[in-house]
Amino acid sequence: MPKKQLTQADYDLLASRGVTSLTTVTDLDVPASTPKTKKVRKAKKANTIENHPLVGKTLHTSWGYDMTINEFCKVLSVSPTGKTVKCRMVGKEGFDGFQGPVSAGNECFGPEFRLKIDGENNLHGSYPYIVRETKKDSSFHMGYFSIHHGGTVWENHMD
Repeated sequence: MPKKQLTQADYDLLASRGVTSLTTVTDLDVPASTPKTKKVRKAKKANTIENHPLVGKTLHTSWGYDMTINEFCKVLSVSPTGKTVKCRMVGKEGFDGFQGPVSAGNECFGPEFRLKIDGENNLHGSYPYIVRETKKDSSFHMGYFSIHHGGTVWENHMD
């Protein structure tokens, strides 16, 4: 049987059960998690799925060389670990084809995709910027997103 490197949490658990000296842990009946750990995990999951503050938020990114292209997406859910979100792209309103103010639309479209959470309000990852019916047929772009607080942003497709 391979030896396990004990962590401080393991020693604390053993001490709480009255173990003062240790020669081998193979005969100890130590559960994988204590009730306290289960409560913490359960609380973490409850906070990272439907109740997470990012769920339902619209995110924004912009990119372009000699022009400004804006992209919007909506957060659908947060992973149980709280490290990633599932999103779908959101259309733009107010764009006339060359330049002008745009805002995020209401309708989601295209396949779902994941973004990684970097801190409280910053996310990054690969997202579909040419959207087809399936994820496999879409073209992807790497982007950094932040929460869009409403209003308009300027878009320019002129070189």
